[in-house]
Amino acid sequence: MVALVCPAVVLVVLGGRRHHRKSKAVQRPAWRYDEVAESTPQGNAPSVACATWSIPAEAEEVAVVRHAAVQFARTNGVPDRLLNDLHLAISEAVTNAVVHAFRSQEQTGNITVSVHVLPGRIAEVTVRDDGIGMSRRSDSPGLGLGLALIASVADQVEHRSPRDGGFELWMYFRLDVT
Repeated sequence: MVALVCPAVVLVVLGGRRHHRKSKAVQRPAWRYDEVAESTPQGNAPSVACATWSIPAEAEEVAVVRHAAVQFARTNGVPDRLLNDLHLAISEAVTNAVVHAFRSQEQTGNITVSVHVLPGRIAEVTVRDDGIGMSRRSDSPGLGLGLALIASVADQVEHRSPRDGGFELWMYFRLDVT
């Protein structure tokens, strides 16, 4: 297994509201990083830029967290040609969480967006909510194209149901493809 190390915790103010952005040491399954491990000299962990934002699940927060995440990706080496794909995928995933994750709850919950960038190799984005999870919805206010749209721009997508509830969408983007 390859250990990926990221910097310490930072509190960020987005849009005049307090949001948490934290960066931390990350252990990722080796199967995602096999190609990285093979090209990294033994004993050296690859340098990965990581950031996480936690926002209230409110429509006005979507643009704020999307902008912050895309700017972080840009600053950490994601090529311009992929920034629109990241922008679209993050926007769709966070919007889906706002619209669907808390529909049966009286109060909105939280959405966490994490971005990990291994310059020149990969960008990994995870959007997680602490809502009711993923289920079919006959009264959906949207067209139902969000996940398909995300899958069309990301190289790999996984839907996950965390043990402690909610829903997690993991998106992987290859940076070394021209």
